[in-house]
Amino acid sequence: MKLIEIQRHFFRIKGEEQKVWFCTEAETDSNLNVIVVKYIRANKSLTLPENWQTMRTMELRGKDIKKIISIEDGLGMPYIPASHIKKLDTQVPDSMGDDTHEALRKLTKAVGGNVTDFVCERLQWSRDEVEDRLFAEQVDSVALAIYNMEARNQAIIIGDQTGIGKGRMAACLIRYAYIQGKKAVFITEKPNLFTDIYRDLKDIGCASLKPFIVNCDPKANITEMNDDDEIVTIYKPLSDKKKYASIINSKRIPNEYDYVLATYSQFTTPKRDAEKINFLQSIVGDCTLILDEAHNAGGSAKGGFPDKEGKQKVVGSNTFQTFSKCVKEAQNVCFLSATFAKRPDNMPLFAMRTCISEAELPDSELIDSISKGGEALQEIISSELVHEGQMLRRERTYDGIKVNYIYLDENGEKEFEVPNLEKEHRIMSDNITTLIRDIIAFEKRYISPMIEGMNDDLAEEGESADSSNKDLGVNRVSYFSKVFNLINQVLFAIKAEAVADHTIRRLKEGKKAVVAFASTFESMYSDLKIDTGQKQIGNEEIKTDYSVALLRGLESTLRYTVRTGKNKVEAHSFKFDDLSIEAQNAYLDLEKSIKNTTTGITISPIDIIIRKIERAGYVCSEVTGRSTRVEFTNEQGTRGKIVPRKKEKANVAYAKFQN
Repeated sequence: MKLIEIQRHFFRIKGEEQKVWFCTEAETDSNLNVIVVKYIRANKSLTLPENWQTMRTMELRGKDIKKIISIEDGLGMPYIPASHIKKLDTQVPDSMGDDTHEALRKLTKAVGGNVTDFVCERLQWSRDEVEDRLFAEQVDSVALAIYNMEARNQAIIIGDQTGIGKGRMAACLIRYAYIQGKKAVFITEKPNLFTDIYRDLKDIGCASLKPFIVNCDPKANITEMNDDDEIVTIYKPLSDKKKYASIINSKRIPNEYDYVLATYSQFTTPKRDAEKINFLQSIVGDCTLILDEAHNAGGSAKGGFPDKEGKQKVVGSNTFQTFSKCVKEAQNVCFLSATFAKRPDNMPLFAMRTCISEAELPDSELIDSISKGGEALQEIISSELVHEGQMLRRERTYDGIKVNYIYLDENGEKEFEVPNLEKEHRIMSDNITTLIRDIIAFEKRYISPMIEGMNDDLAEEGESADSSNKDLGVNRVSYFSKVFNLINQVLFAIKAEAVADHTIRRLKEGKKAVVAFASTFESMYSDLKIDTGQKQIGNEEIKTDYSVALLRGLESTLRYTVRTGKNKVEAHSFKFDDLSIEAQNAYLDLEKSIKNTTTGITISPIDIIIRKIERAGYVCSEVTGRSTRVEFTNEQGTRGKIVPRKKEKANVAYAKFQN
């Protein structure tokens, strides 16, 4: 047994399978084989007692170690917050668990014995306000961040996974800067995230703090939904270009603003963004710099020429050059990143304001060492950061969450009380796949030889004699290459009614439902022709049975492109008269067979789902890019009209759903 297989893992002992134990520490020999295991009694639910740090340990040695039965599910240690308010019930990687809790014990002692009171004092909140606005995990993060800023002049890396509330922690640090009479600079990846940080600020009672927004894009507007379900703009970038330029060139934040918002994209090109870069680097010396998705600020660093002191100077991307200076000069720094150690060339940025700097390695040597050390060294660095209280990584557990694959067959009927539609769906599928095979066979027998003949003719004429370009000549996309997507579309369309029924069942239980799918199929019906052969217009009724998609597939077999020696591409189609008599008869027979087929499924399953849910009395909000939809004129969904669809902005739809 190796150390990594047992240390900080749950396990059982042969002969005592009803009990669960937890390895707090292990010792190895020179070959790294475990020779001593120190452990405590754990809960059967694979959690630890609250007083586990003070529990007396037991030991297994020598041959007794072979009695250990590992528990594969025990890959995470329960996170026990230092704050004693409500918690999220998170876990930490078991390799970091002991160091995490040791760091929290040190923090508690350093701040006077109560982490929650420390945060209350620094943010000027009452105990009730903290408990109303934060969870214990968030209190711990904020306390560690502020402690590192005040006591060490160093930063913390908050590497929590989604769902722990990194945005809420960042909002607290913006408030902290404001309370201190300073300003915070929040840099993130996308401008739409400005609204997210505003929402977190609002939730902690700081909606009145006014941001200076560096981005000038309308996407940078900070919005929210009012009581009338309307999206309104709360804050937006300055529209006065002269005033905006004056602020940037002044290299200071006007008193009327309380914090700064920007994306990394505003500081990536020195020539274009010189004024903004100077502005940022000038203001951070008196600010708290919060880097969201901080690995983006790391850019790409690499060793360069020795400087005057003979040390390797790090050069690299423009982003790295800009933000490395900001990190060095900022009054306070906080990194938010779940993947900060993913790339070695990112590490110098984090080393500048954490205990990594104590290694006193030139940046180029640090990059080289981490590159050679691989994942093992990255784990060691992460553990040391955690031990020093300069990194936290928590994640939500999935206890009680199930992923059910529901099949519309006999098993699904028994287990989930869904209808057994296996025979019905198999018949539908077989009808369609038979026609797909017939189209492929027609193409292979009649169209492919014609293409090969045209290429031979072009070669003789010298048009495609340039063997250095294999694309020259006649080309076409075979129908067979589309089969994978076609089958996926068919399977979704077959199940549309059942998806709607299951959604309605969940809604009746008082739950909310999200139906996700890969395609709206709009491209399939957007250029359909009505039965008379004319292009569909407005209120014209058309056939919307899936057979029309097969008809389009048959038509597509006649299309091809010609790429000439001048690298020009021309689109062409074979005329019906170009086909041999045998091919014409085969085409007409196949066309007739498709037209006479009713598959029983629709080309727009999304509209089938929406129609059924709305008929059941529920509001269905669609977040897609469709500009049209199908308005069915029969119950089967095999005839309908293509009508315009008024798009609802995604943020509006999401806000309504959340409300």
